[in-house]
Amino acid sequence: MIKEHFFIEDIEIINFVNLDRDDILEVFRLRNHPEISKWMFHKNFSLQEHFNFIETLKKDKTKFFYLLKQEGIILGVVSLVGVDFLDKKSYAGIYKNPIFSKVGDKILAILEIIAFERMQLKTIILEVFSHNYHAISCYERNGYIKCKQNSKEILIYEKHKL
Repeated sequence: MIKEHFFIEDIEIINFVNLDRDDILEVFRLRNHPEISKWMFHKNFSLQEHFNFIETLKKDKTKFFYLLKQEGIILGVVSLVGVDFLDKKSYAGIYKNPIFSKVGDKILAILEIIAFERMQLKTIILEVFSHNYHAISCYERNGYIKCKQNSKEILIYEKHKL
């Protein structure tokens, strides 16, 4: 169920372990795009590291990365890492294709459906740079609550399933 390929409305959701070579290359290019990588904790990496990472996901039961496509065009990526099925919580991440604007709410909604409905989690935790005002605005607009600050740069937001 978690590693399957599925649709939510008109959005195609593909687990990274099921990506074809073309999609793997597109995700690699997207992830290393300057507008995306500047907001990541782990900056640019090599194609070989990317292939190795996807290979590790096949065995890891705590990390789930999904490519989102709409009408065959990459909308973005959502991830759930450190998934704790016992405590029903997970850290999450999202990024959008930089060709789009104002799709953060839609991507976040897909993440919540995957986490809350499909995985039956109760809590999503997001870490964000304190100067990433667009992401912070999106999270707050969608009901995420700032619960702490890890450092000067990192804010922690959470959302609990009602």
